[in-house]
Amino acid sequence: NILRELSLEFRNQTYTPDFYSAYYFPYSGKDFLNPPRTDKKVEYHVSESIHDMAAKTSYLRRLLDSQNLSQTPLYITEYSAFISESNTLNDSVYPALFIIYQTLNNYRTVNMCAYWLVSDISLEYHNPASILFGGNGLISRDGLFKPSCFAYTLLNMLGSQLVSQGDHYVITRDDDGTIQILLYYIGQLDSDFARSPSEHDLLIYPYSPFTKQFPSSFSIELENMHPGYHIIKEYRLSMEYGSIINSWKNLGYSNDLDPLDFEYMQSSSFPYRSSKKELIDGHYTLHATLNPNEAVMFVCKPYYHPYKADLKEKGGK
Repeated sequence: NILRELSLEFRNQTYTPDFYSAYYFPYSGKDFLNPPRTDKKVEYHVSESIHDMAAKTSYLRRLLDSQNLSQTPLYITEYSAFISESNTLNDSVYPALFIIYQTLNNYRTVNMCAYWLVSDISLEYHNPASILFGGNGLISRDGLFKPSCFAYTLLNMLGSQLVSQGDHYVITRDDDGTIQILLYYIGQLDSDFARSPSEHDLLIYPYSPFTKQFPSSFSIELENMHPGYHIIKEYRLSMEYGSIINSWKNLGYSNDLDPLDFEYMQSSSFPYRSSKKELIDGHYTLHATLNPNEAVMFVCKPYYHPYKADLKEKGGK
C-alpha cells in the first residue's frame, strides 16, 4: 500500500526515483503489522511456502509496471531465510538452498537481491561464547564459510547464456561450449516448526523442521555438444558435504578450539568434488539423485576446442 501511494505521488511529478527498494523475510505479514506487547514473548510464524518471495516480488513489479514505472529498477536490499539470529538453521545447508532457489526464481523480476547478512561478526556482542550461534551471516564471526556462502560459489559457476530452466534445475552455457547444470532440491518446512520455531532443538535434531521427503532423481539429455573429450566436474552441497555443523559436531560442539581445529572445520566443510574425462559424440545423458536440501553443479567443458571449420564439418552446434 505504501509503495502504491508513493508511486502515485511520483506520477504527478516531473521526475521519478532512480530505483525502488524492498526487503523480504519469510514471515507472516500480520506478525509485523501487529507486533506483540513488550510484556509478551515474540514468536514469529515462518511461511511454509518457498514460493512466497517470488509471489511478493512479482506483485511489486506488476504494481510498478501499472504506474508506468516498468523501467525503474526494483532492488531487494535485504532478504534472508530467517530473521532470528539464534536459529541453528542459519548455520545449516537450508539457507544455501533458499538462496539458490530465490536467486533463480526472482532474477527476472528484480534487479538485485542482497542477502542479509555477510558475516556474523556484527552479532557477536551478545553471543560471545559459541563458535556457531545461528547467526544470519554467510560467514561465521571467525571467518568460517557456511553452506550459504557456497551457494554463491555454485551460482557464480553458471554460464552467460540460459539454455533451459525448470522447478529444480537450470542449464547454461558459454561461448567455448562449456555447459553448466545446477540441480537443487529444497526441503519443505514442517507446519509445526513454522508455527513455533523456537521450540525445536535444531542443533541436536537438524532434520526436525522438515517434512519427510524422498530422494528425487533427475535425467538431463544434452544434444549438439562439441564432439570429442569433455572434462565433467561435479560439485555437491548437502548436509554431508559442505556442512560446517557436521564438522563442529565431530569436535563435540566445543568452543575451546585451537588453530588446527579451525583448519579442520573449514577444510572438511567444503562441497564434495569429483572430475572425470569422457568421450562425447554430440549427445550425453547425465543422471543424478538428490536428497532434500541438496544441490549439485555439473560443469561439462570440452577438453579439445576444435576450430569452427572443423566443428562445422563434424555437425556440432
